[in-house]
Amino acid sequence: MIAFLIACPCAVSAFIAGRVFVADSRVEYSRWVESSHRVAWSGEGRYGVAQVIGADGTPEILAWDRQSGRVRAASGYRLAAVERFAAVAWLVPVSQQELTERLDGEWGAVLVSAGGAFDSVPESLLAWQLDTDAPSEALPPEPAWARWPGPDAWSATAIVDPRRGAHPATLVIETTADPAADSTVALPADVSTFDPVGWSASGRYFALAEMIPSEPVEGNGLITRRLFVVDASEARVVTTATQQVTPESGPAPVWDEGRDLLLWVEPGEDTLAGSPSSLEPAVLGLVPGGTARPAQELLGAEEGPGAGLRAAGVHRSASDGVLLESGGRLVRWSSGKEIVELWGIPPDSTSAPVYHRDGGWLVLATEYEADRARSRDLLLHLAGEMGEWEAAWTGAWRDGEK
Repeated sequence: MIAFLIACPCAVSAFIAGRVFVADSRVEYSRWVESSHRVAWSGEGRYGVAQVIGADGTPEILAWDRQSGRVRAASGYRLAAVERFAAVAWLVPVSQQELTERLDGEWGAVLVSAGGAFDSVPESLLAWQLDTDAPSEALPPEPAWARWPGPDAWSATAIVDPRRGAHPATLVIETTADPAADSTVALPADVSTFDPVGWSASGRYFALAEMIPSEPVEGNGLITRRLFVVDASEARVVTTATQQVTPESGPAPVWDEGRDLLLWVEPGEDTLAGSPSSLEPAVLGLVPGGTARPAQELLGAEEGPGAGLRAAGVHRSASDGVLLESGGRLVRWSSGKEIVELWGIPPDSTSAPVYHRDGGWLVLATEYEADRARSRDLLLHLAGEMGEWEAAWTGAWRDGEK
């Protein structure tokens, strides 16, 4: 399955041995990495993972340990995927030549768990255990995400086929009643790779988000991709829904924490280009076995969240409401209640904020000198509903605008 990755270990070693990028390439790298600025939680809220730009324009991956405060960095990689349950990030080495050849947007976005992006077949793929100092060149014959136990009797394992993409291509359901018995979920034949959304509140359902949509680009610049809900007791897809996304990024669906309800935002603007589309943003909900409906109907809310939602969408849901980003602020949209503003998002943020119930909020931002002659990246953390954003990591100063 991964034979082509190990067929040329010298090439991979050459990438890892050290990549120094000349100043002339900085603008190209900055444009590419800026479009893929992403941040995510990993290891059940212990590690914050982010794609940033180094002082010389080199793409870097950060792993911030929330418990110890330590930050590890891997330079010269793009971030392909992040596991939410296990503390693992999947990386692809990137060189100056590769970037120059692929500035057509093929790598325009890279991380679905932090705002939605799409997959591509990697020339080489590395796994990084985030409690170690560097990614590993050695992948098992069948590279798999860590087994993800659910709150009930089932667990899920997602398996990567690098010939199809850097994200998983196969889902296997197991049960604690018989650990030796497992069932491979039959996904539609035209599904290439997917991002695991995770378990529903009851532990009966597991959701997937398609990574490479099969539908063509639509007239409004958006494309359609599918969401799948798997019934673990039968190890089969029982519900399929669609969501509108931009070609570069899209909303990340999440399960409500109190019930079997899948939520996501339909984007109302292209957040990368900043140009409005013909669609108004809306929060949609899906009950397994049903069809997608406005979340307002499912939550019994008195009013909808209104315009201004970022396409990154819903970041957390709970029995007392939905937390989302709207017009540069974080708000709670509660059942039967009006929208309540919680916190402001830091100015010059370059990613949508992401949430974990234990870790709190993370967001990437840019800090500028007074004359804007230099800038640097910041990884900001907000621990709870009260408090201020604090810098978990501060990057080196870079000359010139990004």
